[in-house]
Amino acid sequence: MAVDIRLSVDFWDHPKTIKLQRHLGIEGIRSLQILWLWCRKNRPAGILTGMDAEDIEIAAKWEGESGSFVNESLSVRWLDVNDGIYELHDWQDHNPWSCDSEQRSDKARFSKLAFLHPEVYEKMKKNGICSISKSEFCSITKKSNGSLSKGKRTVNDSVTPSPSPSPSPSLIEKDSLSDDCIRLAEILSGIVRTKKNINIQPAKIKTWAKSISQMGKIDGVHFDRIFSALEWYAKNIGGEYIPVIESGASLREKFTKLEAAISRSGNGKDRRLSSDWEA
Repeated sequence: MAVDIRLSVDFWDHPKTIKLQRHLGIEGIRSLQILWLWCRKNRPAGILTGMDAEDIEIAAKWEGESGSFVNESLSVRWLDVNDGIYELHDWQDHNPWSCDSEQRSDKARFSKLAFLHPEVYEKMKKNGICSISKSEFCSITKKSNGSLSKGKRTVNDSVTPSPSPSPSPSLIEKDSLSDDCIRLAEILSGIVRTKKNINIQPAKIKTWAKSISQMGKIDGVHFDRIFSALEWYAKNIGGEYIPVIESGASLREKFTKLEAAISRSGNGKDRRLSSDWEA
C-alpha cells in the first residue's frame, strides 16, 4: 500500500521551488506536492502515461489558469517530457522505493502463488520466473476455486485475523497444519530471495515451518495473521523501521514488531489483501 514519499529537507530552499513559488504562488507548490502524492498511488514510476496537461492539472488539483501549472513545472524542470509523455523529473533518484513498488508487488504476488498454487509456482520457478503481473495472477487463480491446503480452506477464509491469544483450540485442521506451515515457510523463503541471491534448502524450509507451527501451537497466533503479515512484508521488505526477517525463527521472534510496523503503515485495522494482491 502506498503510504508516503520522500521529501528532501532542502526542498523549500531549492531554486526550482523558489522559482515555482514566485511564478505561481504557494498554490503552485501545493499542487506540485499533491501531484507527487497522486503519482505515488497511481503512477509510482513517475511516468504519466496517458495523461495530457489538463489531466495532470486535475490530478494536482490546480485551480489557477489552465495550462500554467504544467508549463511552469516544465520551465523549472519539476516536470519533463520524453517522446510526448510527461514524467516527474528525477523521480527514480529521489523516490526509488516508489519506482520499484510495481516490481515488488509482482514478486510478492509470485510468493503468494507458492501458497495458493504450489504446483504452478514450482513449474514457473524452474523456468526462471520470479514475478508475475496482476493480470497473470488473475488468469491463474481464476482457473481454480482458490482452495488452500487441498481444499480445506479458501483464501477468502483468511480476510480477518482473530485476536491473540486465540479462543479457538486449533489454528487449522490438525492433519493439514504441517502442509500449511510448510507453505508459509516457502512464502517466507521466496520473500527472502527477493533481497538475497541465496538457495534455501528444503531442510531449512522444514525448520522454518516448525517455528511457524510453534507460533500457532504455543504463541496462539492464527494462520490468518501470519499469512496477512507475510503478504504485507513481501511488499514492504527493506522499508524504514521494518524488522529484518530471514528465517522462521526470526519471524516468530519479531512477529509483534512486524505487526507494529503494519499498524504504523495504516493497515493495522484491516490486514486484508491490498489491491495489488486481489485477484
